[in-house]
Amino acid sequence: MPSSRHRCRLVGVICSVLLLLLCVAGAAASETGDRVQVTAGRPGTAVNRSVQTGRFTIANGQIIAPDGSVFEGRGINISDSNMRYLENPETGAPFTTVFPNISIIRLACYSYQLPAFYDRFIDAMTALGIVVIIENHQNSDRTNSGGGAGVVFTGIELSRESNWYNALAAHFADNPYVWFGTNNEPSIRPSAAALSRWQLTTYQAIRGENGFPATNNTSVITVSVGWGSANGGFGASSGVKPSVYAGMTNVVWDFHQYAWMYRGRDASVSTATMASSMKRFFGELQELRSADGVMPVIVGEYGDSTDGNVLDVSGMNLVRAVHQAGVPTMAWHWSSDYGRYDHLNSHVTGGKLTAPYGEAVAAHIQAGHGPRRSPIAGRSYGEQKR
Repeated sequence: MPSSRHRCRLVGVICSVLLLLLCVAGAAASETGDRVQVTAGRPGTAVNRSVQTGRFTIANGQIIAPDGSVFEGRGINISDSNMRYLENPETGAPFTTVFPNISIIRLACYSYQLPAFYDRFIDAMTALGIVVIIENHQNSDRTNSGGGAGVVFTGIELSRESNWYNALAAHFADNPYVWFGTNNEPSIRPSAAALSRWQLTTYQAIRGENGFPATNNTSVITVSVGWGSANGGFGASSGVKPSVYAGMTNVVWDFHQYAWMYRGRDASVSTATMASSMKRFFGELQELRSADGVMPVIVGEYGDSTDGNVLDVSGMNLVRAVHQAGVPTMAWHWSSDYGRYDHLNSHVTGGKLTAPYGEAVAAHIQAGHGPRRSPIAGRSYGEQKR
């Protein structure tokens, strides 16, 4: 029989082995992030820090940031012509100085340029942890005005747009902070079903599927809601094809908001009334599911004027309702040369915030959680790409 000293030594060895096994098991569990279920939380809060994918993903109807938190996303729209006003790539000025804490930018593109054309601006913004959504804003009728103008792209028009998206997706494949948006405020002519087919083609071009050159791109894609009457419904009743979206992954709905949708263009409608209807519209839209389940909703565009020329009577009530919606938001628009309203600031190089619209948007952005940087320390996506 072993002595008491030997028994104590044996017990100590056994305890050490058990402790080592527990540590190994814990390390394995933390490294297997895809086995840990993500639980939704309020925007900007940590959901599960063990789930750090290095990319944006979709879970429980929310966008999950690379650090495992729910992505809040507060920002603005700028046009591709505004990119040249980037003064300081290191700080993002003037865009980041006029709108401190900005975390997302929707880049409205009015021409098809080679991918390198966008590098300087996108590399600077994404290095700061700011998401950039690249989106085509050209219509078939050449007005490039959005609002459902023209018809659904087919033939040569569809090929040109799809090839542009495909090239950009391949170019920025290693940068999860570059997202893509389907065509802005698309037409539902000749039908909503035709719109679904158009959006499927865009999705396949970005993903490099169905005959398109491979892109290896799994970034978030925002799907723009067909632009029509708010009374026509936004879910399956709108006429789009649910089966098209059911096969998509990492996609979100982009639902633009203006006072006309709530009969507030020429009449006074309260913020509370708009907020209630907005919530109902979001619910209708989310009846359409993706392969990830419930698709998150973002407001990729909103403002105080429907047409940019006449101030909506309930325009600022609409702005307040959007800010209360609890979804990612992007206000229209960095100062431009057209229209009298929907301008956030006084000059293309920065200038002063407009009042009350620009000031309200800036305050909303400032109160947000700010950019969510990649957990991969020191990584510069622009440098990795070239």
